[in-house]
Amino acid sequence: MRTTVCPLCGAPVIWTQTAAGKLMPVDATPNPDGNVVVDPAGNATVDGSPPLFVDAGHTVHLSHFVSCPDAAKWRKS
Repeated sequence: MRTTVCPLCGAPVIWTQTAAGKLMPVDATPNPDGNVVVDPAGNATVDGSPPLFVDAGHTVHLSHFVSCPDAAKWRKS
């Protein structure tokens, strides 16, 4: 996993990889109300609702596409 800052808002983000192989930024700070489960290797599983349980070593984060105040700029035209 690589931690950087959002180029739009400056918030710290972790770059995870989805099952489709795409990179996805999530907020660096775990959030129990998040919608993304991240495993120790940085693989992301997106869940539309908070997960019912998290295996050891996994954390729950909020997608930065949801929390970024400049999220509209992330969207592709």
